[in-house]
Amino acid sequence: LPASLPRDVGGWSGSPLWHCHDEQCLAVFSETQLRAQGVAPIAGDGADAAEAWPPVARLQPGYRCPACETGLLYTVSPGEQRQLPADTRLLRSRYESPGGGESFTVTLVASGTDRGSLHRPELCLPAQGFVMTAIRLAGTGDGASVKRMELERAGLGGRARIQLLYWFFNGERQTASHLVRLFWTAWDRALHHKAPRWVMVTVVADAASETDRDSRGRLTAFTDALRARLHPPPLPAPF
Repeated sequence: LPASLPRDVGGWSGSPLWHCHDEQCLAVFSETQLRAQGVAPIAGDGADAAEAWPPVARLQPGYRCPACETGLLYTVSPGEQRQLPADTRLLRSRYESPGGGESFTVTLVASGTDRGSLHRPELCLPAQGFVMTAIRLAGTGDGASVKRMELERAGLGGRARIQLLYWFFNGERQTASHLVRLFWTAWDRALHHKAPRWVMVTVVADAASETDRDSRGRLTAFTDALRARLHPPPLPAPF
């Protein structure tokens, strides 16, 4: 499995995200923003957490929040740290377009021994206020598929529209289906007496314009480039 998210994907520059754990603040910064503001990392291992796949239970803070000046910044949100099983691993980076103005947020969640580490995004997004307006399989450049979701959420500034793509992979296989992932897990346990760690990848188009045709094309091209960096071509299914 990858040790970190790549810094560059198809010309898009990536930067790990850091979340303030002060419940009155909850600010989110990219590492690039923190460095531009001259925020010094906390001494120790915390600032390297985004590169080392530490489990959620062993995460250390990397910075002190420049917004509230009291909260500590972690590579997961407070809710994720509370809810994810202790041996789950998570990486997240924001990728900025070469010309600026667009960004994609990529999250990798690696399963632990608890099956609750991974689940379909369809299960939790409604609880976050999102309405799914479309969901379908979308082809990829390597001949596989990813799940593409179009979402809306009402806010103070009106209705925000985003796109979310997701799929699962381990060291041998990849799939856009949660059920197929569960099949492969049972297959490997029963026939090969092994339990490879699975990773769920989500790519979120942050800009509200990401539902137009040109933006969909950029998102598809970015996803193809990301997949080529993360894992090998898909293996054929046994059915």
